Amino acid sequence: MMHYAAPILAFNDPWHDSSFFFSGRGSVVHVECERRSRRKHDYINPILAFCDLYPDLIESFEHIAVHEGGVVTQYLRHLVRVKAEGGTAADLPPMPMGEDWLVQNFGPASFRNDTDNTHRFIRHLMKAPVSIYFCGHHGAHAANAFYSSNFDSALSVTLDGGGLDLDMTRVGTNAIREDLVNHPSVNRRQLYGSVYNCRDNRCTPLFQLMKTSIGTMWHRVVTGLLELKEGEEGTAMAMAALGDPARFRIWIDRPCAVYRQNYALEPAQHAEIASWLEEARRQIVTDQDRYDVAAALQAGTEARVRAFLTQHVTRDVSRLCLSGGTFLNCQITGKIRDWFPWLDDIFIPPAPYDGGLSIGAAQLVHHEVLGARDRISGSGLAPFALGRSYDRADVVAAAARHGLRLSEAGPEAFIERVAAGEAVGLFQGGAESGRRALGHRSIIAHPGIAGLKDRLNSAIKHRQWFRPFAPMVLAEEVHDWFDCPPGFTSPYMSFAVPVKAARRDLIANVVHLDGTARLQTVHRGLSPALHGLLSLWHQRSGIPVLLNTSFNDREPIVETPDDALATFARTPIDAVYFADHNLIATKQPKATMAAR
Repeated sequence: MMHYAAPILAFNDPWHDSSFFFSGRGSVVHVECERRSRRKHDYINPILAFCDLYPDLIESFEHIAVHEGGVVTQYLRHLVRVKAEGGTAADLPPMPMGEDWLVQNFGPASFRNDTDNTHRFIRHLMKAPVSIYFCGHHGAHAANAFYSSNFDSALSVTLDGGGLDLDMTRVGTNAIREDLVNHPSVNRRQLYGSVYNCRDNRCTPLFQLMKTSIGTMWHRVVTGLLELKEGEEGTAMAMAALGDPARFRIWIDRPCAVYRQNYALEPAQHAEIASWLEEARRQIVTDQDRYDVAAALQAGTEARVRAFLTQHVTRDVSRLCLSGGTFLNCQITGKIRDWFPWLDDIFIPPAPYDGGLSIGAAQLVHHEVLGARDRISGSGLAPFALGRSYDRADVVAAAARHGLRLSEAGPEAFIERVAAGEAVGLFQGGAESGRRALGHRSIIAHPGIAGLKDRLNSAIKHRQWFRPFAPMVLAEEVHDWFDCPPGFTSPYMSFAVPVKAARRDLIANVVHLDGTARLQTVHRGLSPALHGLLSLWHQRSGIPVLLNTSFNDREPIVETPDDALATFARTPIDAVYFADHNLIATKQPKATMAAR
């Protein structure tokens, strides 16, 4: 894995999905704070998490980047002003824990803001010649998509629920220089999408979406009508396969459905939104009613996204990069090639939502400020395992704490357990960057044994019966099992495509109700260890596909061996295979450890 020559530390400025990224000392690391706090979509100020988790690196970075927001950006901008006026760290207020309203509504932050490490970080910024850069929310999204690809040029499109950006109509470039801290001509405004023309080391804004928000529509419907929690958009997408989109289609297509966030609306628009929601609420009594609403939401979203893209994906565009939370919708992304058949390739990064903004902010500084040309992807696919790896001693100590037995076991033993119908946790390498487990923090199971899908949903994951599971497939075999175009790749589980009809019964556990699957193509060059395991399974079963789901139970994906074994201990997962160390954990009574 490559790393950036100049040490860069970057943060997102979150209402949700807090994260940080750094490159230096030979490492590229991306941490989504929820993995360590164990609180989904954590809003914590990521500076606090960085200082707590990586104290030895606090004074290592020459460049710091952050996208526009209300906590991290404002604190660092104030710090820059105090420093310029000759002040000291004593002149600064305490580091904020997060947005005040989030702290008040969701309880104290998961990392403290008054530690020695936090104070040391502030003192370092005040004394050292550190450059601090600020960029736009959608600028960081677009950069994450383009600079994580191996394209030399592309159109980069973003769509989401909104974020603060610089007004490019007045700045004229994707401006991120330090002099923007007090730049008099720069306005900051809420955007809900953007289009960038990207080439080499520059992403130039072409369009900014300011008045309508597909992401906000999803938030209103998912939380207000479907009885789901914030962050459960994936459940609504799964529900859509059970519904009739026609029943609520006229309702979802009304212009008010995509009004922007509430704080930006006029009183009459607030009333219109309330009336619009109430109209549907009166008709929702049964689960089938909710399925019909979800189906209309999905169909209406597909139409709106297609219409938006049609304005910009002209026939001279051959490569398309996508980012922002809307493009987590794999049913939409799986259809874009059909909508625009002249496209040669589509790229979506491993973390296209707000958790990946720290990566994009760092990439903007690396490429557009420092002028570097080396990509995080090197010359191939971008790495997805940017989390920490754990050694054998970590695994053995965690097993002892949980009273679990470890035994020596090679990959053949793992494969035999899967063949026997067991659900086996797979823990190896660094944790995945992004919401989708890609074989490093996964639960693996047979794709075809009857009843296994229901057991996973009800007893292990404790979620709705209709929730689908994803297939991982050898990249070399994908066209024999799935209907996808030549050259198709989905290394980060970004696209849903039809499963070939003749193959569906063999892998029924990974076929959704509509006959599609959100697949992960496993590539030898990107994931050699996982490719080896899947190849071994192919030899054993004749099927190059395994069921893959995230290693968790109503919680963030497990990060550490302790997390993995805690989840294992409280659920009926059958075993956990630590592939790096050829160790397997089982729920047998305490005994003399077989592994030392």
